[in-house]
Amino acid sequence: MKLGRRQFLSASAALAAVGTSPQLFALQSSQGSIPERYPIDAWKVEDSRFSDYMIFNSPLERHWSGGLWTEGPAWNAIGRYVVFSDIPRAKQMRWDESTGEVSVLRDNVGYSNGNTFDHQGRLIACEHYPSRVLRYEWDGSTTVLAERYQGKPLNAPMTWWHYPLEE
Repeated sequence: MKLGRRQFLSASAALAAVGTSPQLFALQSSQGSIPERYPIDAWKVEDSRFSDYMIFNSPLERHWSGGLWTEGPAWNAIGRYVVFSDIPRAKQMRWDESTGEVSVLRDNVGYSNGNTFDHQGRLIACEHYPSRVLRYEWDGSTTVLAERYQGKPLNAPMTWWHYPLEE
């Protein structure tokens, strides 16, 4: 096998980097315990069909533990944040991926438990009190999308439906 000049220089640089950093490939037995990989006790598989989707070394990370009862996470890919509800406190919380910080997005939100984003990036929340589906507009106002279904008032709506909402 004949190496060209570029391949020779690349290989030489790689070997030099490894030679100056032997700890890069050394076993780190003295650096503490080896991280656990799931399945560990923190994971509980209720349905064995889900096991096919578990990646053996994915970490289970706790980003925040200040809520009483949190539900309804919705990921905003444009803003790189998650909105979720702290139901007993009637707050919508926001976890920011870039900072790792959790902050209150909205207070007094009607005990929302389900959140999602529409195709235009507006937050839609299902509230328990009053029972309704609400959309937060870009200007800060809200639009009630549903309070009744087939003439009957909603009772604790959630974002489980898969049909398009009215615009």
